[in-house]
Amino acid sequence: MKAYCKHCELQKHPAADSDLQKELLEWTRTFLRIELTLRRPELKDRGTLSESLIREYFSKLELHTMRVKTYSEAKAVLSLGPKLSLAAWYTGTDMKCFLSRKTLYNHRKQILDVTGIDIALPLSVQAPEASPVLQGIDELFGNEVRDVPARIQRSLFGAGV
Repeated sequence: MKAYCKHCELQKHPAADSDLQKELLEWTRTFLRIELTLRRPELKDRGTLSESLIREYFSKLELHTMRVKTYSEAKAVLSLGPKLSLAAWYTGTDMKCFLSRKTLYNHRKQILDVTGIDIALPLSVQAPEASPVLQGIDELFGNEVRDVPARIQRSLFGAGV
């Protein structure tokens, strides 16, 4: 079983069609992709692949509660520059207009490492009012995505993009 950021993978290996690439990046921005690979001998022993088999594997995972640090918690860890950038970002400031490229990505990395917030993206995109806590496997299954737009299905799940 492996889990990874599909959005990050698509940034490194873009689709040939630029319109499709934009749609793929927008659609995958907030998703974690989890893949379960079963080999032929195990499938022979178990019969057909079903959701209960997938749930069985997921239940073996140890999933600890993860939480994004709040601004008040981050203030104690961040140096002055990134702290000011984070405060400005919370007010809705477009940081790309506010900071030089080098400074923006320097602050972005520090803030991202500490809080999980990407100041290069607008506040409205990141929905900070949403709960930043992942409670466990049941919540993970409750948030699984089943309906993938037909136009992007092959590029997300098929061989080659």
